[in-house]
Amino acid sequence: MKCTKCQWYSYSLRRCRNGKINPRTIKGGVEAASFMGLDYICNYCDLKTKIRNKLHEKAKEGEKDD
Repeated sequence: MKCTKCQWYSYSLRRCRNGKINPRTIKGGVEAASFMGLDYICNYCDLKTKIRNKLHEKAKEGEKDD
């Protein structure tokens, strides 16, 4: 979903009122979520499940390195 069509989008602020982001790429979403947490990604983001899967893959790779 486009942010501007979301009920939480504020035209005066030009961003989400809840402080969420809708990343354009999976890589950008993974970087943001690894720094701020998965809750930082909007629930209406089309890529959220792919981002979550990539985060789990990164976590499993990190466990193997130990």
